[in-house]
Amino acid sequence: MACELVRLNGNDDSEVYFPFSASEADFDAAIKRRNMHRASPEATALVKSFKPYRGGNDALRAIHDLDIMDKHRALIPTTDMVGAPEVPWAREPGASARFGPIRDGMSVPALIAQSHLPIGHYARGEFVLRFSVLDPTGKRAGPLGGGELVPTLKSLAELVDGIIEAFAGLCG
Repeated sequence: MACELVRLNGNDDSEVYFPFSASEADFDAAIKRRNMHRASPEATALVKSFKPYRGGNDALRAIHDLDIMDKHRALIPTTDMVGAPEVPWAREPGASARFGPIRDGMSVPALIAQSHLPIGHYARGEFVLRFSVLDPTGKRAGPLGGGELVPTLKSLAELVDGIIEAFAGLCG
């Protein structure tokens, strides 16, 4: 898309990339570094409006971070929490007993026998697939910070569709 916008402006599209930066302060430099400044002023302004940097549009920046991460490591959703909602030994009435984030080799407490639960209660476990709270090194926050897998992927797809539609409006 970035290359097409540069070509539509009559410029060479070599070494053109959609610009991302670590911060808003570095974003204008990223536009030049990624040669996006060769696109029309309207296209450049539209790119700026998407704020593809940390602290701007964090979801869009997360797509970039996942793309970079995936080039060098596997993108593996992880089990972040398991739970037993409505279990009477939870800390507060109506609260769930939750354990997480789950780490390799970790023991997860479980109710062995439901026979000790009061009549009318049962242990209903939950299993939710989430993106890791941490990046693969375990040292920094992950780009999607524990978001549920399917809803997060759907929202990212909608974000990208909206960006494509916005650029299509410039070309039509």
